[in-house]
Amino acid sequence: MGKKLLLVLMCYLLLLVSSNSVFAANSPSGKNNVPAALNKVEQEEVEKLLDQLVQSRLLKDYYRKQSKNLQVQELDDQEKLLWKQLNNRGAKLATQEELNTISQNSTPIGGMSTFMSNPPSWGPYSRVDMLSFGTKSITVSGKSYTIWIFYAIPKDGGGAPLAKFFNTIDLNNNNSFSMSTFSSKMFNIYLQKVVGMIPFLAWTPFEYFWPEGNNYTSFNRYDFSVTYASRMKYVWQYLPNDTWQLKASSNNVSLSEVHTARGIKNGSANSISKVVNNVVYADQYSNVETLAITSSFYSTWPVDTIVYKNVSGGNALSFFPFYASSAPDLM
Repeated sequence: MGKKLLLVLMCYLLLLVSSNSVFAANSPSGKNNVPAALNKVEQEEVEKLLDQLVQSRLLKDYYRKQSKNLQVQELDDQEKLLWKQLNNRGAKLATQEELNTISQNSTPIGGMSTFMSNPPSWGPYSRVDMLSFGTKSITVSGKSYTIWIFYAIPKDGGGAPLAKFFNTIDLNNNNSFSMSTFSSKMFNIYLQKVVGMIPFLAWTPFEYFWPEGNNYTSFNRYDFSVTYASRMKYVWQYLPNDTWQLKASSNNVSLSEVHTARGIKNGSANSISKVVNNVVYADQYSNVETLAITSSFYSTWPVDTIVYKNVSGGNALSFFPFYASSAPDLM
């Protein structure tokens, strides 16, 4: 009788150890272990690398349209280095197991309760890369929480939904200017905020086209085109019932601008172009991890309307960048 009891106890212990091993193996940073604390400095380094990756992909699209294969190859090589640096800092393409975890083991919140019977799939996507920055520990009001951070960026050549190209616009309103007058003209980008439209960036053609523009005597057209890419950040919170809850999201927007001035150079019609990159952040982008904990509902913080002004101060281009608040938006 004693031997049978001992055998039963041994089998129970083996089963318990096996179950715990499986649980730990399926846990994204090991929910059994306390994940490393979120280091905002390291995260900012990762996000700067992601911005460089997004801008590189936008620039590649521009060079592909011009059949500049050498420049495309150089950017391909640069992208490999960026991926290496991202991986070394803990940001990697999300595995299918990770995507399944946030898709199938999610607890709905607020307006997302419609997903309870049919949970959304967070990838893989045909035109979007999902990256995992892993689980992190964050302390809010003296209490520690576990969060899981993901990023979504356009694939190389991915286009919609996260990236969009706008056709060329004449910022000069078909007006001709002498070189000295045109070089001092002021152009602006405005952002929509709660308090209204506020200036984001101002520039003069002198900044973009000089010293190459010194040989022009006049300019009769200032062409401008822009491609933007929305980079999404998602924050899930780990719950005691072994599920993950999407609590907050935000985005920043990379603007890849092609500025082209057309005019008279050494007595002949000519043109000069410059590619300029700018990045716009949502108001609460850097605080969204904390807001994921303090908010009772799913919290979204998008970049609002972006407005480019022409030489007369009118609206040359105005758009609200795409915001993917849920998994279906990335399809």
